[in-house]
Amino acid sequence: MRQIPIDRVRPGMVIGRTVLNGRGDILLRAGTELNERYIDTLRQRGYAGVIILDPYTDDIALVEILSERVRQTVTADVCRLYGGLTDTENEAAVESALGRMRETIVDMVDEVFESDALIALQAMRARDTYFFEHAIDGTVVALLIARRLGYDRPALQRLAAGTLTRDIGMTRIPQTIVDHAGPLTPDQWKLVRQHTSAGFAILRKYRPGGVIPNAIALQHHERQDGMGYPQGLRGTNRISTHEAAGPGRMILDAEIAAVGDIFGALGANRPHREALPPERVVIELQRLAGSHLNRAVVASLLAILPVFPVGCEVLVRSGEHRGCHGIVAAVDPENLSRPIVRILTDRNGNRVAPIEIDLREDRAVLASVALSDMPVPVRIA
Repeated sequence: MRQIPIDRVRPGMVIGRTVLNGRGDILLRAGTELNERYIDTLRQRGYAGVIILDPYTDDIALVEILSERVRQTVTADVCRLYGGLTDTENEAAVESALGRMRETIVDMVDEVFESDALIALQAMRARDTYFFEHAIDGTVVALLIARRLGYDRPALQRLAAGTLTRDIGMTRIPQTIVDHAGPLTPDQWKLVRQHTSAGFAILRKYRPGGVIPNAIALQHHERQDGMGYPQGLRGTNRISTHEAAGPGRMILDAEIAAVGDIFGALGANRPHREALPPERVVIELQRLAGSHLNRAVVASLLAILPVFPVGCEVLVRSGEHRGCHGIVAAVDPENLSRPIVRILTDRNGNRVAPIEIDLREDRAVLASVALSDMPVPVRIA
């Protein structure tokens, strides 16, 4: 299987992974042969790309940490929660969605706790599903970090309850601002920054006993150097208990949520910029560690994050295969920066019989194929 952008999708290609809509319903099942109508539907709904079956890469498994069943269920839960708060607030719908979410979180945590899969290539999400998918993807990353830090299942469930609802305050921000494609004005930024306090107020109303999960919504845009919002809290740049956080300090769950949030945002297509390629995401996380993000939490993520995840399309920049394009076929958990690459085209773009190079032995240098197209600077808030 391989992931390709929507402008390269052609009739006759076969969907490799089921496509969900923003409500968690199945839009196209795996195995569906694409035609012009299906492709137009995907394009109109804002899907940036899809995973397709490809005879040259069908044996490459793009393993997800969450099963399709759990992802579909939690997507529907988050959609219902947001839907209950949009326009006219529906208290019964919000309470029902939070109740369903508590049950789904148990399954979600179980799958993350038991998974030995590495963090996967971020899927190209649809424009209208960004906040739902961003909530889920950021939660999975936060749970993987916390598992590495020794969190038990109850602590992971508490963390997931907070990270899944961290951006709920965005329902109080005008949609025209949320979807704005250009730079925001100072007044627009002021409104966007209110989503943390707005989300905290919503959650305190509907989840009064969730002190730590609710605090995640309030604190996940705070920074280690005290330059974040809304309270200007500071971090510790180390792993400390919530009790040790003290006045004026972020709690650890919020520091973990902040890393998951930014990781997900950097790798996603947004109205104002393209997604960053995987190796650039790593560079940005390293740059932000210490001042913006908790350095110790970032280190925990980088210890489990492949620089080039399975399925990533790459350009070989040195060595015998310089100029050839390929796809990452496998990653060694003990050597996350040196994957096995399957070469698919020569330096002239001609299809070749697939060959694999093991970068644990071959010292060739890689780059994601779209690296030169990535804009700077990066807006992450």
